[in-house]
Order: sequence, then structure tokens, then C-alpha cells
Amino acid sequence: MYDRAPLCIHAIGADGCLVGITRDRSQREQAEQDLRRLSRTHAVLSRCNRSLARAVDERALLDAFCTNLVEVGRYGFAWVGYGGRRDARIRLAAYTEQGDLGFATSIVAAANSGEHHSACRVACERGEPVILRDLSSRCDLAPWADAALAQGFRSMIALPLQADHGPFGNFSIFADTPDAF
Repeated sequence: MYDRAPLCIHAIGADGCLVGITRDRSQREQAEQDLRRLSRTHAVLSRCNRSLARAVDERALLDAFCTNLVEVGRYGFAWVGYGGRRDARIRLAAYTEQGDLGFATSIVAAANSGEHHSACRVACERGEPVILRDLSSRCDLAPWADAALAQGFRSMIALPLQADHGPFGNFSIFADTPDAF
């Protein structure tokens, strides 16, 4: 295979001899990384479609989606919460079996706390996705950030679940790298 990475000449000696040539592989490596990420995304979507076709009930479907994101998508943690209208409390509907129930309940508790306005609460109430690109940067929408960092998570996304009457919950996904979403 022909390598199309650009050539870089490092220096030419006093006698006119070439001292070094290298290829800049950063573009190629980035393209390969993007391709791997897209391939994983496709695999997750494919597995979730199979789960949808085989689900016997809502709980089994939500559990399968969370598990697919962790096992196939290689995300660290996924959970689904219902509720979130201004007067309703968010309740944990599903989370990855490999996940820490204590961590999941702390996120739900923060969403239901009147003291903080968490990312999942915003997704549930406004019907807009919330992306936290780096949990080590302090953010008012992540009152649980210390617990997430202790679990090894560096970024998260809260996706609203919506129906005709508006948002009714959220699907949150955590990743071990910053800017994963």
C-alpha cells in the first residue's frame, strides 16, 4: 500500500547531504482512529437493533441497550432514568450490569436534589442533549464529577428520551476518555 503521508525534510548538512526524512503520519493515524470509532458505533447500532427485535419487555430492552454500549461500544457506564418533569423525580430504570449501583444511585440522587441542576435533569426537563467533554473541569451540571472521576470516567453525554408529549427521561453514557462525544 502506498503511504500518502507528506514527506518532511529535517535538515540539509553543510555539504549538501540530506540529514533526515520522515513522514507525517498524524493525519493517517487520526483517520484510522476515526474509522475504528465509526466501526464501533456501527457495531453498537447493529447490536441494539437486534436487541430491539428480540426484546420481550421494556426492561430487557433498556438493559440490553446499556450492556451493548459498554460491551460493544467500550463505554464505561450507561444508564436510563425516567421522570424529570419539573415536579417528578427521576428514577433509575436500567443501568449496565457491570456498573456500580452506588454510582448510579448517586447520579440519580444528584438529579433529584434541589441543590444542583445536573446534566441528566437538564436533558429530562428541556429535551436537549447535554455533553460534558471533560469531567475534570469543574461544571455545575456534574455535582457527581468526583465520583465519576474515581470510577475512571472522563466525559459523559445525557440524551433526552422524548415522546409526543415531550421529554420523559434520559439515557446517559460515560466514557473513560475526555471529549468522547
